Amino acid sequence: MNAKPSFRPVPCHGGWQIVVTWPDARTEQLIGYSSEAEAVKWINNLSDRWAVKTLAKKKDRRRTLNGRAFLQLLAIRLTAVFR
Repeated sequence: MNAKPSFRPVPCHGGWQIVVTWPDARTEQLIGYSSEAEAVKWINNLSDRWAVKTLAKKKDRRRTLNGRAFLQLLAIRLTAVFR
């Protein structure tokens, strides 16, 4: 996924949140902004860096196997060996 996500400030429960829409249509909500101006300021100043870091974390997660995934892979391979 090389395209940038879009960011949109939205009112939420007396405050503001930022809705992030990724190119594949997934969405995330970033909550905790007290005003629309604060949310827009974050979008203008920090959203690009946040998107780059978030993409890097997601790529790293795909490369690593957690314990459960490792055991599942091991079970599949052992089953194939002993058939």
